[in-house]
Amino acid sequence: MRKTWIWFWTVFVVVLAGFGVVYWSLWQDSPQREGEKAKEMFSAYTAHWQNGEFAEMYEQLSAKTKQQMTKEQFILRYQNIYEGIEASHVTVEPLYNGPLEPDDDGTIKLHYRFSMETFVDPIAFTGKATLVKEQQNGEEGWYVMWNPSFLPPDTKGIVLRKKQVRYYPYKEAMAHLIGYTGAISAEGLEKRKEQGYKSSDRIGKVGLEQIYEERLRGSAGGRISILNAEGIEKKLIGEKPAKNGETVKLTIDAELQKEIYEQIKQEAGTAAAIHPKTGDILALVSTPAYDPNDFVLGMSTTQWNKLNNDPQKPLLNRFAHGYAPGSTFKPITGAIGLDTGAITTQEERSITGLHWQKDSSWGNYEVTRVSDYKSPVNLRKALVYSDNIYFAQTALAIGEEPFLQQATEFGFGEAIPIPFPVEKSKLTNAEMRNEIQLADSGYGQGEVTMTPLHLALVYSAYVNDGSMVYPSLIQGEQHEPFWKQNVMTKESAQIIGQDLLQVMEDPRGTGRGARVFGHQLAGKTGTAELKQKKGELGRENGWYAAINVDDPRLLLVMMVEDVRGRGGSHVLDSKVKRIFSQALP
Repeated sequence: MRKTWIWFWTVFVVVLAGFGVVYWSLWQDSPQREGEKAKEMFSAYTAHWQNGEFAEMYEQLSAKTKQQMTKEQFILRYQNIYEGIEASHVTVEPLYNGPLEPDDDGTIKLHYRFSMETFVDPIAFTGKATLVKEQQNGEEGWYVMWNPSFLPPDTKGIVLRKKQVRYYPYKEAMAHLIGYTGAISAEGLEKRKEQGYKSSDRIGKVGLEQIYEERLRGSAGGRISILNAEGIEKKLIGEKPAKNGETVKLTIDAELQKEIYEQIKQEAGTAAAIHPKTGDILALVSTPAYDPNDFVLGMSTTQWNKLNNDPQKPLLNRFAHGYAPGSTFKPITGAIGLDTGAITTQEERSITGLHWQKDSSWGNYEVTRVSDYKSPVNLRKALVYSDNIYFAQTALAIGEEPFLQQATEFGFGEAIPIPFPVEKSKLTNAEMRNEIQLADSGYGQGEVTMTPLHLALVYSAYVNDGSMVYPSLIQGEQHEPFWKQNVMTKESAQIIGQDLLQVMEDPRGTGRGARVFGHQLAGKTGTAELKQKKGELGRENGWYAAINVDDPRLLLVMMVEDVRGRGGSHVLDSKVKRIFSQALP
C-alpha cells in the first residue's frame, strides 16, 4: 500500500505540471493576452509622449511609419510644433474599456485623451491609435502606426504657419542705424528664456532693432487649425491675434537720410545731420552699407563672404566711430583761445613760409600749412584759409592744462546721451606727451578723435550763444534744451560764427565750393592726415561741417575717407551743396 500511494502522488504531480505548462502556453497566445501586451506598450508610448520623449516614441513606431520619416524628422516635427504653439502642461491619458482583442485585420485600436495649453487657448480632444504586431530587430511586439492626428503636422493635422512681416524700405540708406532681425542664437536664447523667447524666435541683431528689442517685440499670434489632405481648413481649433510691439518714432528725416546716402554711397564715409536749435538728429549715415533685408530673408555663404571680405568694410558702422577731425577742430581751439585770453580778434601774427617749429628742441618736426598768404594772420584769416601754423601756435599759447580742461567741457571723454552707442570722442589716448602733440591737437591732429555727431553738436554752440544743443533720436523724449551749457562765451560764439560764415563766403575761403544760392552757410572744411611717422605719405580723410545761418535748421557734418590726390576736402563740395539745396528749397 505504501509503494502504491507514493507512486500515485508522483504521477499526479507530473500530470498537474504538464497541464500547467500546456495551459500557460495557450494563455500566452490568447487574444486577451495580446490585448494586455498592446495596453502595456501603449501606456509606455503615451507616457513618453506626455514627457516630450520623442526619440523614445519613435522607437515604438511601426516599420511602415519609420520608412516614411527619419528619427530626426519625427523629433523635429514635434519640437517645432510644440515650440511654435508654445505647448505646455501636455497630458496624454490612455483609455481602456475592458479586455481587448485584435481585430480581423490583426490590429488593435486604442483610444486616448490629449490636452495641453497653447499660446491661443487650451486644446483637448480624444483620439484613436492603431497598433500592429510585427517583428523589429528580431523581437516581436506591438507598434504604433503613427498618423497626423497625433500632432505635429504633415500635410494634415495641426499646423503652424508663420508670416514674415519685417521689411526695410530704405535698405542700405538706413542699414547701420536701423539694423536688422535674425534667428536667435543659442547664447541669446539662454539669456532670454525667462522672458518667454523660443528657439524659433527672431530677435534684433544690430542697430536700433537690437537696442529696442524689448519695446518692439510684442507677442506672436496665430491660428491652430485642422486641414484636409488638400491643405484646406476643416476646423479652427483656436486663434490668437498678434499683439504689436511698441511704435518707436525716430527724429530721423528719412528723405534727408536717403539723400545723404545717395551723395556718398560710392565712398567709404559717414555723415550726421541735426537740427541745430532743437537737437533732433535728422540723419546718421554710414557708407558703404548693406541691404538688411538680405539678413531677414536668409543670406548664402557666398553672399556673406563677399560682404565680410569687402575691403571697404560695408559692415562697419562709421558714424559710431571716432576719426581725427583735422581742420574742423580749429573753431574749438579758436573759442578756447578767445575765452582764455590767449588770442584776441585784433591780434595779428607774422607767419611766413609753409613750415614752422617752436625751436630746435623739436628736432626735424615741423607744422605745415597749405598756403603762405604773405600777410599777417589773425583769427578770421586763419579760419578762412585754414592755417595749421596759427592754431598750433594758439594751442601752445593756451597751454596744456587750460587747453585740456576747456576742451573737455565740450564733452570729450563722455558718452553722447542718446540710446545708440557711439564711441566717446577723445583728446589724447592717455596723456599729452609733449608740446608737439599739443600743437598738433590745436588743428585736429595728434590723437584727437571725434564722431561726426559729436562734431555737429559742438558746432550747434555757434548758433546757440555758446551752448551745445541736447541730442534727440526718439520723438517725444523729454530732456533739457542743452547738453553742455556755456562751453564758450556768447561773444566768442558770435565771433567764431561770423568767421565760419566767411569760410563759405570769402572768395578765397576753403568752403566756397559748397555755397547754396539763396542761403547763407557757415562752415569749415578739413583734411585729416593719417600716418605713422613724419615724412610718410599717409592717407587723408576729407571733412565738412556746415550750417545754414539765415534760419538755422540743418547742421551737416560729413567725412569721406581716402581723398588724397582727389582734392582733399573739396571732394565733398558738390555733395554738401546738393544736400543743402534739396533740404532748403
